[in-house]
Amino acid sequence: MLYPRIVFSQILDAMKHFSVVLLTGARQVGKSTLALAVMDNYITLDDIAAYSSAKADP
Repeated sequence: MLYPRIVFSQILDAMKHFSVVLLTGARQVGKSTLALAVMDNYITLDDIAAYSSAKADP
């Protein structure tokens, strides 16, 4: 269950103006769950292939 987040509407607004939005915070506070609820194109740099690709060609 996704709890209502104040930042949800702020993320949607930021996505209208910027091509990249960084969602950061402490461990286990729901960042990934929120990101998946907000966007279809969700990329995490925890995946070594995505990290290597981003590092090689930002």
